[in-house]
This record gives sequence, C-alpha cells and structure tokens, in this order.
Amino acid sequence: GSINIGGNTALGDVTSTTSDGIYAVASGGGITVDTTDGSVSGYTSGVSAEDLTGAVAITTADVESTKNDGTGIIADSGNGLTIDTTAGSVNSMFRGILARDFGTGDISVTTADVTAGTSNGIFARAENGSVTIDSSAGAVTGSSSGILAFLPGTGNVAITADDVTGSTNGISSRNVGGGTTVINLTSTADVVGTTGRGIYADSTGSDADITVQGSSSNITGGTNGLEIVTVGADILVQNLGSVTGNAGNGLDLDSSGGAITVSAVDTILGTGGNGILANSAGGDISIQGSGIVGGVTGTNGAGIFADATGGAGSINIGGISANGDVTSTTSDGINAVASGGGITVDTTDGSVSGHTSGIYAKDFAGAIAITTADVEGT
Repeated sequence: GSINIGGNTALGDVTSTTSDGIYAVASGGGITVDTTDGSVSGYTSGVSAEDLTGAVAITTADVESTKNDGTGIIADSGNGLTIDTTAGSVNSMFRGILARDFGTGDISVTTADVTAGTSNGIFARAENGSVTIDSSAGAVTGSSSGILAFLPGTGNVAITADDVTGSTNGISSRNVGGGTTVINLTSTADVVGTTGRGIYADSTGSDADITVQGSSSNITGGTNGLEIVTVGADILVQNLGSVTGNAGNGLDLDSSGGAITVSAVDTILGTGGNGILANSAGGDISIQGSGIVGGVTGTNGAGIFADATGGAGSINIGGISANGDVTSTTSDGINAVASGGGITVDTTDGSVSGHTSGIYAKDFAGAIAITTADVEGT
C-alpha cells in the first residue's frame, strides 16, 4: 500500500514533543508527504519517511527537530526520492536533511534555509542513481559539511548553491562510481569551510569530470580554498569572484592525467600555501583570465605552481587570456614544469614577483615561450 499525508487536502501544524513529527513507512507502494500549509515539529525528527523499494516525495514548509541528536528530515527510498522545502526552513540540533536512495533511483533535494547544529546541513547519498541539490533559495549551515553528496554508484552530482557554511567543509562531493560532478554557485554565494576546505570534490572514473563555476561567488577554506581530485578526468574551475585558502592553497587541483583549466577567477589567495597548485600528471594545464581583480598570491608557496610532468601535457599560463599580478613572498612567482608538451607563459598584462625567482620554467623535451612585463625575484 501507499501512504499519502497531505497530498490531496492540506494539513495544519503537526507536532510531537517526544517522537517524530511525522513517521511513515511503506514497502513498495510509495510515500507522499505534503505539509506546505503547516509546520512540522518533532523531537526525534521532524519528518521521517522510508520505502526501501518505492518512491518517496516530501514537500514541506517549516520543519524542525528539537532533540540534541535529531534530524529535520530523514528520507530513505529505493526507487527515487524528492524533497522540496522551499516553502519554509529546516532546523535541527543534529542533521538538517538526510536523503538516501538504496536502489537505482535519483535524489532531488531543493531547499531554502537549512540549519544543522552538530552534523551536515544536507547529506544526500544515491547508491546507483544521480544526486541533484539546489539550495540557491536560501543559506545552508552545518557543523560538519554544509552540503555533502556521496555516490558509490554510477550517477552524476549536480549542486547549485548560494551561501553555504560548514564547520569543516562548506560543500563536499564524493563521486566514486564514474559520473560527472558540476557545482554551480550563484552570483551572491559565499561558501565557507571554517576548518577544512571551502569546497572539496573528488571522483574516481577516468571520465568523471568535475566542474566548479559561478559568477562573482566567493569561496573560503580554513585549509585549502577549493580542492579537486580526479583520477584521469578533467577539472574545470571558472567564473568565480575569489578563492581563499587560509592555511593552505587557494586552488588545489590534482587530475592524475586529466586536463586542468582555470578561467576567470578574479582573486586567488593561498595564505598558507600556493595561490594555485595544479598537478596534472601529464594532462594539459591552462590558467587564463585570473587574478584580474586581486591577483594570484601564495604566501607559503608559489603564486602559481603548475606541474604537467608524467606525460605529454602542455602548460599555458596567460597565453589565451591575460592574468593579473602573480606574487609569492616565499617561493617562485610562477613555477611551471612539463615533460615534452611545452610551456607558454604570458604576463604582459600583470607583474610577477617571487622570492626565489620571478618565473621558473622547465621542459627538457619541449619548447618554452615566456613573454612578460615587470618580473622580479626578491
């Protein structure tokens, strides 16, 4: 049998001071919960719904859980899961939203404000489907990660966000099954990982490309600002306002053979490391149109460190679209190393200042072309 709570006729407020606000369990018939015309307050959880072989759809206004280890919304499905809380906010002492599909279904989570006290704001896990999270209508705050997506299967990850704060990471995405990951930030987004990374994303498939993009968005990490790790897949970072790593690298990008592209990031700062650290293990590296507003700076490493050794990958820094000033106070302004693909560095629209050297470039098997304006080694 199926369960339908409020899907046909609106409910008023639902409250429990000792258990769940709403608790629904089915075995294949599917569950629908709609509380958009009333609030839900529970002790253990606000809304708990489980159908491990069927579909689950939850639509709410305000939802809260008042227990210290309670969760605002818990939903487990086996054939697709949809959660929409844009008509209100989700608040909990522990976890905001926990969404899991244990079958082959996709997960879609759309929210306004979500606040979690001691765990993740939003956690979505699809065993064999895709995950889509859109929190652009509000702010998400978690004590672990603000938003966490995990895919052990073959699906894709798509995250769209405005403000996100996590005590560890702001946004985390782990895709170990081979699908692509795209993280889109709104023009007003501030993503903060207080003690970890602003954004962390990884994948394991050779075609599991990862893209992080926005428009005037800001990313700040307690360690690295933005960290992306792939195993042969491409990395693209573009159209961001600023990226800051307070005790690490601004951008920390490792592709193990895939191409790495950085484009139009206005300000990049690594106060405990490199401004940009790009290790491609033989893939092409391209850094263009970045640092135009606030420069690219590494205070405990290079301004830009690009390593394409291990294959025939090329390095192009500023040869397509001009970068701004590049600075390091402890190492090279720009350090570029390749093994046959060739190196192009063009800094004619900005200055380069390094401690060890202004620009260091090495490719013993390929060509090197360097065009500059002011360059200094202090």
